[in-house]
Amino acid sequence: MNVHTEERPWQRWCCRAIKWIAKERFELRTWRADGPPGDAVDLSELVRFLRGR
Repeated sequence: MNVHTEERPWQRWCCRAIKWIAKERFELRTWRADGPPGDAVDLSELVRFLRGR
């Protein structure tokens, strides 16, 4: 029997001035019975915003 467990915490910070996501963090943690645990982190951040005309 192969046991696999995942945890996916997700955080978002919104910018009120532009009413959109300013920063986002997504983590993926895995645990397996037959191997080492794994971690991955994706981070995105708004660094510049230009208003449309």
